[in-house]
Amino acid sequence: MSATMARSIVEAHLHEACCDLVADVARSHGKVQLRVAGASMVPVLWPGDLLKVHDCDPAELEPGTIIVFRQEERLIAHRLVRRAADTPGADLVTRGDARPRFDEPVKPADVVGRVESIQRDGRLVHAQPSAWQRIAASILRRSELSTRLFLRLGPKIRNFGVMKGVPAGSG
Repeated sequence: MSATMARSIVEAHLHEACCDLVADVARSHGKVQLRVAGASMVPVLWPGDLLKVHDCDPAELEPGTIIVFRQEERLIAHRLVRRAADTPGADLVTRGDARPRFDEPVKPADVVGRVESIQRDGRLVHAQPSAWQRIAASILRRSELSTRLFLRLGPKIRNFGVMKGVPAGSG
């Protein structure tokens, strides 16, 4: 076995162990905090935002809620769009706000929790997109170039969703 293959196997096991640990902490303590690493939920979630994720019953989740779930040995924070069927225990249909396609169906057992709050630079952020954020997400869904440009402008525009005058911990 090559060193590269061995490293890939170790990394895969490490990612899986991290997902297990986060899910265990959410279940045993009722909540966990995670830092956003990707850009699939821009403009509502930006890389570096801090999410407070609460354990939940997947059957009680409502469309529009941002949830954290396990998929392919990674943790994903995307918005719940709908259930695949109107039956208890049905798979969940999710999508990142800036992604053109829905994710693979999410099994209720893979849900880690629901995002209860978002912090950016010490301030709370609205989880529901504003009108400008919905328009921006619609554009970003259609163009990778737009997404790259939007992320480069990030420092100038990322605080539009911040609740003015509401420091984290007071909301």
